Amino acid sequence: MDSLGRKIQLGIFAVFLAFILISALRTGLADVVSLNANHLMNAWHSARRMPSVEQIETVTNRLDFARYLTASDPAIYENMARTRLIRAVLPGATAEEKRAQLRAGLSEIRTATRLRPISPYSWVILLAIKRDLKEFDAEFRTALHRALELGPWEPRLLPVLIDVGSDAWSSMPAQEQALIQQMFIRGLEKRHVSIRDELRVRTD
Repeated sequence: MDSLGRKIQLGIFAVFLAFILISALRTGLADVVSLNANHLMNAWHSARRMPSVEQIETVTNRLDFARYLTASDPAIYENMARTRLIRAVLPGATAEEKRAQLRAGLSEIRTATRLRPISPYSWVILLAIKRDLKEFDAEFRTALHRALELGPWEPRLLPVLIDVGSDAWSSMPAQEQALIQQMFIRGLEKRHVSIRDELRVRTD
């Protein structure tokens, strides 16, 4: 192979290597930004307080930047939908603002379930958004089935499933009402186990 051919091959290899490195850097930076946003959201949950509009906007901006860096991470869309749910219930939000937030969140969580259909958390967020929109339709029923198939005993999900199921009960066919009854039973069983364990600790 002549010198020109080798130079062309090396040039192609260099471009390919640069593309790989840039992609890896973008993905890595997106992970850092997304994890930081997730940490801030978990802090709200741990503190049991509603965040301010400014705090939500800070997280939203970080998630938007993470999505710009990589549009294929389902966790980014899941967290974006979570912020929409929170913002929709902030004091002072008008009915139009609430609906706009929920509609945007619905689009984002649909993307999350498409990218990662095995996440029960995404399906539960979808359920919560559909509940707040009062859309107890086929999509809601599918999300209910998927959430129960994938995460029936997840401690952070069960209370939300019970709450959503209670609101949806009268709008559900018999098959889905049976699923909701199972959630209630699981909730009672979990509560019974928690009380039993607490009493055992106190008496030991």
